Amino acid sequence: MGVRINDGRRRIWRPDIALTVMAGTGSPSENAQPCLRWIGVRCDRFSPGSSFAARPAAIGYAIHALWFQAGHKRGRQAFACHDNRTKTGIQAGLIRNEKEETTMRAAVFRQGSIVVDTLPDPVPVQGQVLVRTLACGICGSDLHAAKHTHQFVNLARRAGNRWSMDADRDVVFGHEFCCEVIEYGPNTPARLAPGTLVCSMPMTLAGETVQGIGYSNDIAGGFAQYMPLADRMLLPVPNGLSAEKAALTEPLAVGWHAVQNAGLTPGDVPLVVGCGPVGLAVIAGLAIKNVHPIIAADYSPARRALALKMGADIVIDPAEVSPYETWRQTATPEGFDGSRYAQLFGLGPKMRPAVIFECVGVPGVIQQVMEGAPAGARVVVVGVCMETDRIEPFFGIVKQLNVQFVLAYTAAEFAESLGFIAEGKVDVSPLVTGTVGLDGVSGAFAELANPEKHAKVMVDPWG
Repeated sequence: MGVRINDGRRRIWRPDIALTVMAGTGSPSENAQPCLRWIGVRCDRFSPGSSFAARPAAIGYAIHALWFQAGHKRGRQAFACHDNRTKTGIQAGLIRNEKEETTMRAAVFRQGSIVVDTLPDPVPVQGQVLVRTLACGICGSDLHAAKHTHQFVNLARRAGNRWSMDADRDVVFGHEFCCEVIEYGPNTPARLAPGTLVCSMPMTLAGETVQGIGYSNDIAGGFAQYMPLADRMLLPVPNGLSAEKAALTEPLAVGWHAVQNAGLTPGDVPLVVGCGPVGLAVIAGLAIKNVHPIIAADYSPARRALALKMGADIVIDPAEVSPYETWRQTATPEGFDGSRYAQLFGLGPKMRPAVIFECVGVPGVIQQVMEGAPAGARVVVVGVCMETDRIEPFFGIVKQLNVQFVLAYTAAEFAESLGFIAEGKVDVSPLVTGTVGLDGVSGAFAELANPEKHAKVMVDPWG
């Protein structure tokens, strides 16, 4: 026995589920077939003795499905039908597990390689919600953690155990996700209906203990089919936004946080160095804040094209033109006198202030920025460099540069970022350049090394 379930995304054959229709005024079970086809479920074989529970008066009328919750395999999921003539609801049946599944599929990082395997289903505790992962982006931090695992773990330990990952144990990456609500943990009021699309900061709560998601050996991240998230941290996805776009909330929040912490003032001319996903998110944040002109620099033609789509006004190839010279030409007002005498006595119009966002995150770039930046510039370091770097402080001293490091986002900035996407204040669709299932995650990690091919690859754990 079994059923085919159409959950709105694909048809799933579930041989372990039997259709058991609720008892009532019985009619022959074959009458259930038209109703089931309406809601996208085909029963290939009925359980012995099953029947179609509906008022006899409703049989033969056009029956339309109002709702069907494919739901999680652990619980019971009902569907409802509607009598189009009388406009009354009919409880048509109940899909029940005859054999409980205990595993889910995930892309697992194991001893330096990504493999697809099955893991025990997460079981939500009080305050948690079991969610089904619909889309999860691959982050540059995931690539670094996979390629330089021991360095990643060692740096996290030295920085205060922000990520307590054990390199010798399995881990499921994925912290840029959108999910749907399946079921609530024990003694947890059901605030959101099953099927509600949600986003969350990549962490969950077990009582008052905060547990990170994405680099944990104990809790699977978004490259798994299910996760246990904290109810109080779930944000419903508004305005019918797709899961793929909603999953970009997390990377957009990184850029928005950098912009919010840059201390922007009227007249600032921002320069974004590096147009990977982080730089593109910063550009989007600057555009949302209406700070122009935005200058963006990257060696990759594909990334420069994306920078324009995300809101940059001027894009340059550093191999051909100095980003800092371009900034000077843009920020210099008519009649500006750059002589030492004029600057000493404050004569003539002033140069517009510079805010430089370093979004590359590789050794040597901060030094280049300090050498190229104009006096008094504010430098915001957004790129996450995990290697030893070297700077010459003299450049910062003599130019009186203000260098600030930023990371991640606040809960408020995360929620604001979801709102920006849902309200159309930023179009994130150009960022997604590929989608893979779990079997394609390993290959996607390799392909993301080529900036001309991809910006953001989404993982669909059910694809």
